[in-house]
Amino acid sequence: MTHGRGSLTIEDILRINSFSTFYGKQFDVSDRLGMVGISVRKPLESASVFSVPFLDGNERGVMRCINIRDQTELQFNLDDGVGAFSPRWSLNCEQLAFCITNGEWVRLAVGDPNTGDVRTVSDREIWLRPGMSPVAWLDQQTIICELLEPGTKSVGVVSETASARAVLSDWPDAWKGARATAGLVRTLQGDRGFPVGTLATVDVRSGEVREHLDITTAPAGVAAFGCREREIPFEPERSLEDDAQTGELIADGVYGESRILCRSGENGTFVILNTGGGGDVVVYRADEFLINRGPFSNEIVEFGGNGSAKDRYILIEQCDGNGRKPVVLSIYPGYLVREDRTRFRNINNISSLNPYLLASMGFAIVRPEVDLSEVPAGGVASQIEVAVSRCVENLVEHRNIDGSNVHVLGHSLGGWAALLMATRTNLFRSVIACSAPTNLISLHGEIDVRSRYGDDFTYMSSLYESVFKLSGPPWRQLDTYVEHSPLFGVDAMNIPALLVHGDLDYVPISQAEEFMSAMEYSGKDARLLRLAGEGHVLANPHNMRAFVACVGDWLSEHHS
Repeated sequence: MTHGRGSLTIEDILRINSFSTFYGKQFDVSDRLGMVGISVRKPLESASVFSVPFLDGNERGVMRCINIRDQTELQFNLDDGVGAFSPRWSLNCEQLAFCITNGEWVRLAVGDPNTGDVRTVSDREIWLRPGMSPVAWLDQQTIICELLEPGTKSVGVVSETASARAVLSDWPDAWKGARATAGLVRTLQGDRGFPVGTLATVDVRSGEVREHLDITTAPAGVAAFGCREREIPFEPERSLEDDAQTGELIADGVYGESRILCRSGENGTFVILNTGGGGDVVVYRADEFLINRGPFSNEIVEFGGNGSAKDRYILIEQCDGNGRKPVVLSIYPGYLVREDRTRFRNINNISSLNPYLLASMGFAIVRPEVDLSEVPAGGVASQIEVAVSRCVENLVEHRNIDGSNVHVLGHSLGGWAALLMATRTNLFRSVIACSAPTNLISLHGEIDVRSRYGDDFTYMSSLYESVFKLSGPPWRQLDTYVEHSPLFGVDAMNIPALLVHGDLDYVPISQAEEFMSAMEYSGKDARLLRLAGEGHVLANPHNMRAFVACVGDWLSEHHS
């Protein structure tokens, strides 16, 4: 397959500006100043390695203040190699608090919106909790956050690199015989886990820290922060009826009836002040090069069922008039069309799995809805098979799709599902599985590679029992584990497989190696794209390029 005019390429993905979604909203509005504090990540092309995944690229975050009235902009002064995220205005709007990080640490800082000067408030590291804003203001001079013990690092920083750093340190001495590199691992009693933070208030003038160990006796504002719920970073204003996306709501009630919206699409990325009858004012714009990409169609297709009980899938394709297109079914169990928190439909998605890359290669990309909310323990595999089979059957009837020429692709839990469907059905011409579990029996007892060489470690058993809805370990329900492990269905598999795996993935690369071995033993075609130094999400832009090229070559070779 070749790219046509107006296609999206991996080089475009590496140029896209983006907003983090991992640690709360990356915007805060000051009514008093008429300013928006905004954190925007520099494009991937500016990084030799994308990021520690759990930092979500925030080490490349640029903090700006934008005047809503005249769109003038001030950029805060950060040291080289330091990024900022999660802005929050003080109660008197004279200071902006945010987190700063260089990829090695995460600390609390405040910025002056008049000068752009930034100062670190505390040397203790902030505990980062996915989906939650890490800082808030108690009063005009006091910030609430959760601090780790002195000298302790946030799991978001060290989790992906701790093992690699330990190995890089130990191996040279091991080869030289310079010292003992033995480590005794034993079973432990009690809970294991990563360090957690303590509720604390920080005086921004003096840096004084006051810990609040008992939330029941803490001041009301501190207790409320400690009990805060996970946030939805953006709330899409999108309806299933007309599929109209007017924007993603950032703030409501600004200047009376006005709202701040973020819009991402083929025209670029915009932050907009929506004044109702007064029209829209563009506060920030980027990625306008996307205007020349496409055009692409992006639609929700409903089929089957009665009334609201219908199946759905998202269909993305390039509008090139080339007739019926071969299909890549991009699967992720639990995905719901109406709750597209993955930004699957946004062309601005900074991922090497961006569906518009595959659409640019001439494929129609389909993501089926796979609802697992009511599935009982041990029933995940059957539910996925039903949903995927119904979707593929419906594709045959679609006017623009060659439903007889379908490939299946997935990442992580999606990669597992793709392989599972390849062993249980004859619906596909090939399968592409990235970071995929393949043998839940061997996976159950793995030590998380991110903690393998530390003084403390964690097993993956509890995580996987939850993810796959298994009610206990394999020695208590062996048949269920076998049923949910693609490895044990290799003999029934009649299509080639491309496996993609990083050797620092917490889903261990041995899962891909086991599947490769089984395919070879059975005389079947499989290939493994091994990515040295990569974790669960591709980090190195050069590897992202290699991955996209490999997938393109694979699909060209195996489609008819």
